[in-house]
Amino acid sequence: MNVMESPTSYDTEPGKGNEINQDAGLRRTWTTVGPQIEDNHTPNRSSTLDVFGSHRTSRRYVPSLTLPKLSSPSTRTRPTVEKELCSFCTTAMITSDEKWGLHHHSYEELRQSALRDCVLCKQLCEDVHASNVDPLTLRWPLHRWTIRSPERIDETEDVFSGLVFRPAFALAPRSCNKQISLPERTFLLFQQSDAERMQPLYSLGDSSFSPQSQRTMRRWTQECNENHPNCQDRVDKDFLPTRLLDVTRDDDRVYLVESSTDDVRKPYATLSYSWGRVRFTRLQVDLLHRFVREGIPLNDLPKSIQEAIAATRMIGLQYIWVDSLCIIQDSHQDWQIEASLMLQVYRNSFVNFAATDTAGADGGMFRQRDPRALFDAECQGRPNSRIFGNAIWRIVPKALWDEHVLSASLNTRGWVFQERLLSPRLLHFTKDQVFWDCATMSACETFPGGLPQPLDTGSNDRYWRWKLQDSSNLNFFLPTVVDQSLEQFWRNAIRTYSVCRLTIRQDKLIAIWGIVRFLIGALRERYADGMWERNLEEQLAWYVVGAQQGDGRPSERPSGVDIPTWSWASVDGEIVLPDRFAAVRDYQIVSHDGTPIVFNLHGPDSDRNEGPRTWIEQLQVYETRMKEIDELRLGGPRSPPKHSPGTQPDGDSECDPFSSPIPRLRNHSIPIMGHIGRMDLHKMPSGSEWTLTSIHEHTDGSEQYGVLEAFPDVDPGSSAGSDDYLDQTLFLVLAMSTVYPEGHRGRKIEDATDTCTGVGLLIDSKGGNSGTCMGHFVRTGAFRFTGVRFSIFRAAFIQDPAELGICGDYDLERGHKIWLD
Repeated sequence: MNVMESPTSYDTEPGKGNEINQDAGLRRTWTTVGPQIEDNHTPNRSSTLDVFGSHRTSRRYVPSLTLPKLSSPSTRTRPTVEKELCSFCTTAMITSDEKWGLHHHSYEELRQSALRDCVLCKQLCEDVHASNVDPLTLRWPLHRWTIRSPERIDETEDVFSGLVFRPAFALAPRSCNKQISLPERTFLLFQQSDAERMQPLYSLGDSSFSPQSQRTMRRWTQECNENHPNCQDRVDKDFLPTRLLDVTRDDDRVYLVESSTDDVRKPYATLSYSWGRVRFTRLQVDLLHRFVREGIPLNDLPKSIQEAIAATRMIGLQYIWVDSLCIIQDSHQDWQIEASLMLQVYRNSFVNFAATDTAGADGGMFRQRDPRALFDAECQGRPNSRIFGNAIWRIVPKALWDEHVLSASLNTRGWVFQERLLSPRLLHFTKDQVFWDCATMSACETFPGGLPQPLDTGSNDRYWRWKLQDSSNLNFFLPTVVDQSLEQFWRNAIRTYSVCRLTIRQDKLIAIWGIVRFLIGALRERYADGMWERNLEEQLAWYVVGAQQGDGRPSERPSGVDIPTWSWASVDGEIVLPDRFAAVRDYQIVSHDGTPIVFNLHGPDSDRNEGPRTWIEQLQVYETRMKEIDELRLGGPRSPPKHSPGTQPDGDSECDPFSSPIPRLRNHSIPIMGHIGRMDLHKMPSGSEWTLTSIHEHTDGSEQYGVLEAFPDVDPGSSAGSDDYLDQTLFLVLAMSTVYPEGHRGRKIEDATDTCTGVGLLIDSKGGNSGTCMGHFVRTGAFRFTGVRFSIFRAAFIQDPAELGICGDYDLERGHKIWLD
């Protein structure tokens, strides 16, 4: 086995010699510790630096991640042939002084311009085809364009403008086009200086793993490791995954190593990919010892894993973690252990390779391409143009990051959501180029120095990646005037995560546990099944957008999943969480004993969480936390660490403050005292909106209507036997505020003229409320209301327990005693 190669230099221009063997995928530079092992190919040890600063005590050869110093790249690589706009777009938008207008007046005009590679017309034509409507039946023009005045980016002094295309039939709502769905498209125009145009031109290479692409990836890795303060020294030096793949022993196979017995050294890479439907070699109990002793032939592995191994070698790493080969797939016990460690596995990796453009393990990561297709169009203004002047402008789709990365096949998978946020560095292998993402910079091969700020839509993810990487006692969670609150982060995270897909539905709460563990440590409150305990009554009002999933399919509540209906995780649909600290309430549901509603977790109930219920109180918790952090840093006294009730304390390990297990409910039932009523549920003509309606007849014979916005968890139309009506739905008011006359705040909500705002649930009796299910209800949806008279609710409330099939007396102030399952 020949594992030695002559050292080579990377200091040549891409495409000029010294090309990397794409099949081997590894350009090796070797270093040794101890007596020199004779080999004619061994380089001078003094020329190799271990950038991780780790002591090597082994005499075996190990790859070094040292990257050569590279000359500064061009800020923008350029093709030899540049794209242009069609004559219509140039004349109407660029060389004119008009700020808006209508686009092509016929489908044939648009199609011909698209065939001539006008980047604007090509995208708009693709959108028309994607609508699945015959373009010849539509009324043209379809698009209205608007140009934004040029702006200057403060940080870089770059000048850019915006060109926005919107559906033109919005101007004519009665047109035959109203049934077609066309997206809004924005293109950004960046002004180019003469100096930029004089920079050297060279190709990107004909694949996303070309020598030029590899050079760019190594440059990103080196720059991040050496010069990005937000990305350095964030790992737990004591953590290693249970198993890793050693990619350096043999060119044709990899070996499974166990960190507890082998001389394993960090760093290591990880792989994010979709398994798909293809069957491939995976680690099983009876294969464990063979994979350790004999290794795994590369030819036995699917293409995505083979290419991830090649990328690992190219970067210069020795190890990679791949779930299918590092977790014993036919051992439930091993899977449970390893699933709980995934937070640490991804968070402590050096880099994550993401097979972003493939839906299966056999799809691979690397893509062949025409490099000229990667470059954006340029247009020339005219000397007397008030908008664009005589400058040259580069045209780039604003959705570059979203369409290549966030909307790509891989990032629709549930497990990948936390992998993307927890990994310190990512290399996304997309449909035509490689994208880089770390806590400091997002970049791609066509913008290797970083995406310009108007294109940088991944900045929010970078911010939270930086937060989630810093484990120094969670000081990073103290909100400031420029920080996004934890509450907003959590709500955004769940909405994004809820539209992702999971092969195994039972994984929904496990696949986001890595992020939850950080928040538990920061918030110091109890958590169960996707919900926080403080102000739980507000959180219960989560809702499903349009009773649909992210891909437009109807939402559903799968059977056989052990998740209570009050948790958003019980529904496959696009979920929106309410702000649990948004309002001061005059009424809210309570537990049977009159205290705030809580979970029934395994663990000591005596430690029931009585934490802050407003943001003012929450900030006081943060201030206390910061004092503890300062004492720890200054070497002063520190109070014993606290832990969430119902979970295990952290013990003495301060390097891993997130070692608590997943909290488990003792049972799914939440005891509630609240007011229940009946209203009619109507489906609106739009087909994706519902209302709760009620009519209150006054003593004088007049009628008053109440209309509330409703959100069924699942479209009830099919079960109701009607597309637009479901008679007499039960509802439960969760929380309510009243608009009081000045000086009257604090009194009870009892005046029929009081105007109320609040949230509630649509509910149904469980099992017909007979036998063991008596008094138990399940959630079927949510509703919210603003400016509704209290008399509407009072008229709809049910006071007779027998009418609900429950026992006990009705409390005029607190309502009925029930359990929500």
